[in-house]
Order: sequence, then C-alpha cells, then structure tokens
Amino acid sequence: MILDNELVFSDEQAITGTAASTNAVNARSAGVGAGRQLPLYMVVDEDFNNLDSLNVALQESSDDGDSDAYADVLSKDVDSSDLVAGNRLYLFDIPPGTEQYLRLNYTVSGSNPSTGALSTGIVMDLQTA
Repeated sequence: MILDNELVFSDEQAITGTAASTNAVNARSAGVGAGRQLPLYMVVDEDFNNLDSLNVALQESSDDGDSDAYADVLSKDVDSSDLVAGNRLYLFDIPPGTEQYLRLNYTVSGSNPSTGALSTGIVMDLQTA
C-alpha cells in the first residue's frame, strides 16, 4: 500500500487520552473530496491497555488555524480487542464534499491507556493481500 505524507493524520502517535491527530490534512491540495470516497486506514503500532474502546472521529473545518472550528463528520468505535500491535483496520470512507481541512479526534472510553500508538491516513485503495 502506498501512503502519501500529505494524507497522514497520525504517524505512530501515542494515544494515552483523548486527543486530536498530530496532523491535519488539507483536503483540497491533496485532491480529497473530488467526487470519490477514499478509505481511512489505521495501523496499530503499539498495544493499547486500560481502555474499553477508542472512538475515531473525522472532523472538518474551513479554517485550520482555529482548533475550535472543527466539527465531527462521522466516527467509528474501535473495540479494545482490535487495538493490538500489527492490526490493520479499515475505519470508514472519507465522503466527498467535506470542508478544506480534515483531522481525526481520538476519544478514549474507559481508563486512559498508559501504552498504545497508531498510524492513520487516507489511502487510494485498500490492500487486500
């Protein structure tokens, strides 16, 4: 699978509490939202502990400089049993017509983990082999 740096939200980002992704994606300059739904892909880089689930929410904004301007578009709960190092998960498709800037927000359910890291990004197609 080929992953473009401009389409990466998190690169081995440690998640030890509720947090936004390290990176925001400029959907317009990256060509996202031009009529085709693109998959959001996640790789668990380090086992998570002490949590029940992790909600991953896609957020959009017309202004990347204002972190309060981001609003949820859609989300998915990932069960703790799937948050094991090496797991590769398809989360959902990024819908066309989103605002210019996109980021993810990770919300921890249960106790805050002391370990756990993941990488997320938009890909052209899912790898099936």
